[in-house]
Amino acid sequence: SEGAGKLILFWERIFVVALGVVLLSGWFLVSWVEEKVQADSRTELLSMARVVSAGVNPRWIEKLTFTPADLKIPEYVRLREQQMAFGRALMPRGDVRWVYLMAIRQGKVVFSADSIPEDDPGYSPPGDVYIDAPEGLTDIFYDGQERGIGPDQDRWGMFVSGFVPIRSFETGKVVAVQGVDVNLSIFVIRTFKAKVQVISILMLIVVFMGGFFLWQIRTHESEDKLKTAFDNLQRAKE
Repeated sequence: SEGAGKLILFWERIFVVALGVVLLSGWFLVSWVEEKVQADSRTELLSMARVVSAGVNPRWIEKLTFTPADLKIPEYVRLREQQMAFGRALMPRGDVRWVYLMAIRQGKVVFSADSIPEDDPGYSPPGDVYIDAPEGLTDIFYDGQERGIGPDQDRWGMFVSGFVPIRSFETGKVVAVQGVDVNLSIFVIRTFKAKVQVISILMLIVVFMGGFFLWQIRTHESEDKLKTAFDNLQRAKE
């Protein structure tokens, strides 16, 4: 009947509007979840960098020249052993790739002790210039503010990094920066998993909504058919 048709059209319009609201809200929710997961990952990365930096003795760093000559300095050897120990402790997590110290010399970021074996292609000797240092890293030496940076690409690959300043006990000046790198692939996988969870929930909501509105439409169609049949039966009796 005309009344039933209008009611069905009403439910169809309600479904379209509700679907639009869910999809729009879902888009914002997925974006928010992505940003939150990335922010949480950077916070976790900075926490690891803080733990590592807390074990570094600034007085040892002040003994260094940040040149290949450091290889013979006992303080460098200790720092190198320390960085390698932290690297071994963190690498079983499956996401940490590099643990390393840096300083700034003549406006350029240079490497010091790191966690990479000397026969590894990623190893950097002391004094090696970080040619493609990520934007914002140099600022840490001047403003003393820790930073989570990335994703960023350098000659070794794509990473997300946590950088924490190490200060002199006597002057408070930043004498080095502790870096911890996480492979970008792990970062992407975490974000992807979180987005998939949200999208799955949204799909369930859409399926539920579709089923509910379809049930409403079918119910009104059945009621309309019953009413029509009842009216025809009444007319036949007359």
